[in-house]
Amino acid sequence: RQEFGGGEGDDDDVGANSQNGGDTIESKTCSVSTSLLFREPKKQYQSFWRYYIEKKQADDLKTQEVNKKWPDIDGTAFWGKGFKEWAKNVPSMQIRELLGNKCTSQMRQPGYDAAWNSDLQQYIQTGLHTFDTKNCPYTIDETDYGRFLALLKRISVVGVTEKFDAFLLAVAEKVGLARLEYVKSNVRSVSETAKETATGGVTISETSEEEGVLEQVASFDIKARGVVSQMQDDNEANAEGGRTEFQKRVKEYTDKTSVSKAGVTFVGGFPAPSPFVWVKSSDLKGSSDDLITPQSWTDTSGGGQAIAYIVMDEVSLVSRAKASAKGVGCVKGCTFDYKE
Repeated sequence: RQEFGGGEGDDDDVGANSQNGGDTIESKTCSVSTSLLFREPKKQYQSFWRYYIEKKQADDLKTQEVNKKWPDIDGTAFWGKGFKEWAKNVPSMQIRELLGNKCTSQMRQPGYDAAWNSDLQQYIQTGLHTFDTKNCPYTIDETDYGRFLALLKRISVVGVTEKFDAFLLAVAEKVGLARLEYVKSNVRSVSETAKETATGGVTISETSEEEGVLEQVASFDIKARGVVSQMQDDNEANAEGGRTEFQKRVKEYTDKTSVSKAGVTFVGGFPAPSPFVWVKSSDLKGSSDDLITPQSWTDTSGGGQAIAYIVMDEVSLVSRAKASAKGVGCVKGCTFDYKE
C-alpha cells in the first residue's frame, strides 16, 4: 500500500497475505513493494482543517436551511470555532487512516450537537456529539497502536515528509525507479501565511493551549511519527554503502534541483519530456488506434479506465506528438512537464 495522504486503508492490505512474513506481497505475476510516508502530525491536522473544515465553520446556516440535519450541516454551532475546537474531537488521524477500520469518516463530521433557537434565529450548541462507537470505532488505544507497529515492520520503505527526498530515493533504490524529478504542489509558502496574517485572515495561532490539545488528541500519531523517523534512519544505515553513502546520494540528487525561467522549481533537475500524455478519452472521438500500452503494463486497455485527479472524465494515454497534432490537450500529470 502506498500511503501519501488521506484515504482509508486496511492493515490486511499489507503483509497479511505475504509469503513467509516478508515485506513484499507475492502473487502469480509479480512482487509488490510497499511504502509509507508519515506527516508531522501538527502540520497534518492544520492542513486537513484548512482544506476541509475551516469553510464549514465559516458558513453559518441561514433561516431557510434549518431543515438540514447532522452531519450534513455547517456552522460553528456544529463544527466549533476555529482549529482547536475541531481538532480536540479527532483522535490520531494518520494511524486511523492506515489501520482501515477506525471510521475515518468521523474526521469530516461535526463534533457537536446544536438546537435551533427561533427567537435568536440561529443554532445554539448543546454539547459534544455522541458517536456510535460500535458502528464508528474512531478512538485509538494501545492495542491499535500495537497493530500499527506490527504493520510498520511489514512495509518495505518508510519515511517522514520532512525527509521526503531521502524517502523518494529509498523507494527508487528499492523498486528501480530511474527518473525522480518532481515539482512540489500544494505547498503553503511563508509569504502566503504572512499575507494572510497581515490582511486579518483566519490563521492557526501557535498557542501553548493548542499545542496541548494536539499533544493529547494526536498522542499516538506523535509517537508513531518518531518511530517512523527512526526506522527511516535505521534503514538508511542498512542501505548500500551505509548511511553516509546513502546521504551522499541524496545530496547528489537534490543538488541537481533547478528553477525554470517561469519560476518553477524542479527537484532533482529538469526532466526529459515524456513521449506520452494523458488526454480525455472523449477527445479521441471514439478512436482507439492511438492508445499507448507501455511494455511494463499489465492492463492492455492503455490506461483508458484511469480517472484523472479533479478531472473526473475517463482518460487515455496517447502519443504526445499525435495528441499535439490533433489539438488534444493534456489533462493529467501536465505540471510535471518542463517548460521554459
